Amino acid sequence: MTTHTNPNGSIVSAYLDANAAWLDERSAAAISQVTDEQWPAVLAALDLHSGGATDPGIDCRAAVTRETLADFDAARDNHWSERGRRTEQRIDGLDALRFERFQLSRGSERRDMTVLDLGVVRVSLY
Repeated sequence: MTTHTNPNGSIVSAYLDANAAWLDERSAAAISQVTDEQWPAVLAALDLHSGGATDPGIDCRAAVTRETLADFDAARDNHWSERGRRTEQRIDGLDALRFERFQLSRGSERRDMTVLDLGVVRVSLY
């Protein structure tokens, strides 16, 4: 991925502008809430999540939530059909949780997800 800036100087806005044709609405909305200061952590989280991918919203989907990391743990403990593996991570100074091979409900596909705490919101890469 090549990082550019747009006329207003925002790296995130430039990424959104350059990749608008490939980003779904939900991923674009999530990415738009990331600050330029948080952007390197999102890229690092994606790298860990995917094993080398560099384009959030393209190489994986992104969503934003106000649920806390503790809320994700509670949902995992109380509601997910299969809990899978969970690891705590610190990515560029931000707390994150990595969930591998979990299943939300019986019959649904198993998936992986990384949730990065951005302060007011969390971004989920899945």
